[in-house]
Amino acid sequence: MKKEKIIGFNVCTDTENNIVKNVYKDYINNNQIVIASINPEIIINNYKNKYFIDEINSFKYQIPDGIGIVYASQKQNGNINKRITGIDLMQKLCEKSVYYNLKIFLYGAKPGIAEKAKDELKKTYHNINIVRCL
Repeated sequence: MKKEKIIGFNVCTDTENNIVKNVYKDYINNNQIVIASINPEIIINNYKNKYFIDEINSFKYQIPDGIGIVYASQKQNGNINKRITGIDLMQKLCEKSVYYNLKIFLYGAKPGIAEKAKDELKKTYHNINIVRCL
């Protein structure tokens, strides 16, 4: 997975479709993964927090979730040409997850958010396998 650094944060330069394919390859190979959405707010609020940056950078996937990330990449002659919103990627993964019985863990920013997301996802994807919410 090719990445570039934006103010210390790794950000995947691959397309959304390739990331989805790689996530399913990881699943088939029994690899547990974490996907982080990198947006300008995440960077601004955490660019001095080395522990946070190291943790995020240890994940296999950090998606460019925000046009500000695309602009920052262009400013440094990078390769990120399109934003990949967390919700769009999640929808694509959920859509295919029912065929693979993919296990999904949801983490919410505040208490109750992940449960609310779970309820909404179950309305759309009836056989979705959400194993935990936090």
